[in-house]
Amino acid sequence: MPGRYRTVQHSDKSLQLWLQPFTGNGRSAQSRAARQLLQRALEARGLALPESELGAGWARLEEELLQCWNLYPGISHCPGLVAVALGQVPFGLDCESPGRARDWLALARHAFSEAEATSLAGLPAAERAAAFLALWTLKEAAIKATGGSVFGDLNRLRQMGETYSLQEAGQWWAWRGTCNGTAVALVAAGEILPPRVFLWDGTAALPLDSVADLSGAVFPLRGP
Repeated sequence: MPGRYRTVQHSDKSLQLWLQPFTGNGRSAQSRAARQLLQRALEARGLALPESELGAGWARLEEELLQCWNLYPGISHCPGLVAVALGQVPFGLDCESPGRARDWLALARHAFSEAEATSLAGLPAAERAAAFLALWTLKEAAIKATGGSVFGDLNRLRQMGETYSLQEAGQWWAWRGTCNGTAVALVAAGEILPPRVFLWDGTAALPLDSVADLSGAVFPLRGP
């Protein structure tokens, strides 16, 4: 593997999040679009993968990006959106769209803490989908950042009123936002370094503050 790609030192220490609305059908189409978006994100840093490598297994691709360029990659996709992030600290990334109507309160009572489910029950029914997905994506991003399973570790990240805690050693922070109604979340290690967020429209990368349907906020996560 050494020497396979050009090893470079780059000065951009930011964690970058790239989002792309996507109307293709099926998870395989979403995955291909996400790999192509990863290439765009690398090119923005003056890097590039050979096209033949974009289809490599994720574990192998992740290892090579980390060893060659000291970059952690992340990919997530759902109906309507693909998301890619690159950074020099461990992180997790997740996105979820509402999709079909569901009993969000029943799902929360099954998956979330009792306090979180009670909080969701206090919201108007029309607001529950967005609130559920906002919290779910944070929880899943935390699992991707620290390791674990949605079947046993989902509630290592908990919401307590207006604050959030993560049962993991070290310092952690989160970014949570929406893009065209889709919930997106990042959970990252280290001191807070707000991500640079871009919307890829197929030809250009538009920064967060120039896109009407893209918003987000960063906040710390309390420790154990």
